[in-house]
Amino acid sequence: MAAPSSLKSSVYLSDCKFHTHCSEFFVFNPNMTQVSTIQPGPNSGAQANTLNWGTGLFSCCEDVSGCIFGALCPCILLCNISNRLGEGYLFPCCCGNVAPLALRAKVRYERNIQGSLCNDALVGMCFSGCALCQMDRELKAAGK
Repeated sequence: MAAPSSLKSSVYLSDCKFHTHCSEFFVFNPNMTQVSTIQPGPNSGAQANTLNWGTGLFSCCEDVSGCIFGALCPCILLCNISNRLGEGYLFPCCCGNVAPLALRAKVRYERNIQGSLCNDALVGMCFSGCALCQMDRELKAAGK
């Protein structure tokens, strides 16, 4: 469907290559005029991140075998974590250095853990092995 000349710069759902993905983030106007984004508000139903990590970043004694595995084979542990989160074993191979950040954010979201992307990035850059082990312990505690 062609856009009206007055709204040529607007984003249309029909123009989106990933229609099913975009439908989660956009509300479609029934008149096909334009798409407006949803802004989360205090009553939007978004859950508040209220919990802390089950174990600390440096709590290697909580799961010694997991920490040894993470220290000796961090790439394999990252692929394992990715698969347990439903992203598949190859997600870290395809996404490179962004994968640990994305997976840590996903663990926080699914487990309702406090934090931010900035914090995740700093922890991942400075203490990548410890961050992997912490995610592994958190998923084990969740039964994944």
